[in-house]
Amino acid sequence: MWSKSNADKLKMELSGKREKQQQSIKNEKITEDNANIKMDSGFLSGANLSCDSMLSKENIEYDIKSEEPLNFKQQKEAMEIALDSGLDICESGCLSELDIDQKETCKPCSKNEWQFYFQQNEDGDTQLHLAILHGYIQVSKRLIDICPDSKLLDVRNDDGQSALHLAVMTNQCEIVKYLMMANANAEILDCNGNTAVHLACYDGKLDCLRILASYVLLPKIFDTINYDGLACIHIATIANHLNLLRFIVNTSKNVNITDYKSGYTALHFAVALNRANLIECLLDKVDPNIESYAGKLAFEVEDDNDEDEDDEISDDLMKSMNALQLPTSSSIKC
Repeated sequence: MWSKSNADKLKMELSGKREKQQQSIKNEKITEDNANIKMDSGFLSGANLSCDSMLSKENIEYDIKSEEPLNFKQQKEAMEIALDSGLDICESGCLSELDIDQKETCKPCSKNEWQFYFQQNEDGDTQLHLAILHGYIQVSKRLIDICPDSKLLDVRNDDGQSALHLAVMTNQCEIVKYLMMANANAEILDCNGNTAVHLACYDGKLDCLRILASYVLLPKIFDTINYDGLACIHIATIANHLNLLRFIVNTSKNVNITDYKSGYTALHFAVALNRANLIECLLDKVDPNIESYAGKLAFEVEDDNDEDEDDEISDDLMKSMNALQLPTSSSIKC
């Protein structure tokens, strides 16, 4: 038989065990909560929740088909637009951004590609004309490299200028040599009847002339008369380029050639213009006994007192000097 005291004792023992179990469960729950707090990234903390842009409806809306956030797609498209340079080679008239430094990685141009670069614009210029005119040396070389036919290098613009004309006018000796190596034609005439050799004589570009001499028969071109009736030796004399005149005198086979308007030799022009240094250069080479169309020798031009004859000579000289007025880079149509 259980006594009352035994019953109370058992009751106390059971109550103590229950309290210990409850305390143990409570401790385990606290430990688990602490672990969860440590593992929380804090992304959904109160501070972050205050940023409307982080959890706006737009940013958590999904496209059903792509299962991709719409906002991400919009950002991607915006990034692509930002990265686009906006340069369309096919629309650009300037080739300054053409990458030509890595020639080994350049693929041969397709038919349509090289055709574009050698198409003429409304002023007759090709991309090669424009590249040379604006001084883009590497771009010019690249265009010459991809040219499938040397005849395309000789295309003339509305002023009759080929790529070689422009290279000489802008004094780009490197491009002059590159064009000649690619078999450009140095005998093409511009709208004034000038070859690239004539243009070199106008502006005293002796370096260009020496390069041309390595690829063409200069004596033949020296005898070519332009539309103003002048040969290269006359042009160099009128333009007063002593060193270039010496080069012509030592190279030309016909230093006695006369101009077509007055019948003057280079010596006639030198005497008429009273240029002693040029007279000295020409005296041992040019025949002083050749008469002009007016029947005057070279040294009779200066001493003639006939006013009508003087006016005629002045007019001829003015016309010859006007022939030296070449178009500048700013006046060439682009």
